[in-house]
Amino acid sequence: VREQVLWVSGGSQPPGVAPAFPGGSPPLRGGVHTFRVPLLAAPAGGALLACAEGRKRSAADVGAKIIACRRSPDRG
Repeated sequence: VREQVLWVSGGSQPPGVAPAFPGGSPPLRGGVHTFRVPLLAAPAGGALLACAEGRKRSAADVGAKIIACRRSPDRG
């Protein structure tokens, strides 16, 4: 099982764990500054869905946003 962290509050990334949605500035990753509002879903069939709101220009609540999703066929 591969572990993915969507968001870590108040701290740095745990050692050896890659984020599911790497954001950041600079540089922007995939044109997204910040990922917020993470969601995990485990539908029938063994998949795992991870979704988050992508904020395009800054971490502010206003401005352009996208919905980013990643899917793992084997639950991570």
